[in-house]
Amino acid sequence: MTSKAQRREWCQATVIRCPNSETAESNFLKIWEYELLIELSLQQGNYTVALMQFAKMLEQLLLW
Repeated sequence: MTSKAQRREWCQATVIRCPNSETAESNFLKIWEYELLIELSLQQGNYTVALMQFAKMLEQLLLW
């Protein structure tokens, strides 16, 4: 699970990184969420999950 501080940091980074025209369903946000999930999985030592999320992120980038 994530802490309140991590969620707040993620929300602030989303606002900074995303142009105003981005929606919650946009490809850019989906890929950025994969990046966050990979980082959290690595911090927790879940390397298999991180690898699977990385593969999903690559697939999303290829289909974009």
